[in-house]
Amino acid sequence: MKKEDTHDRIELRSEKVRKILGDIPRSLVAWGYIVLAVVTIGIIIAIFLFPEFTKRITKF
Repeated sequence: MKKEDTHDRIELRSEKVRKILGDIPRSLVAWGYIVLAVVTIGIIIAIFLFPEFTKRITKF
């Protein structure tokens, strides 16, 4: 099977299937941003609350 044949088969999908595969749910993106923000804020708070821990890690 040629590479071109595979590409042609992939393009032969219905409009419904292309719509489902092409759209990322907004709620998933929003939750991703929320989780990223919470983790980042948590790390920043941990750095300020436990400075002796960060000094131990960066000590060479």
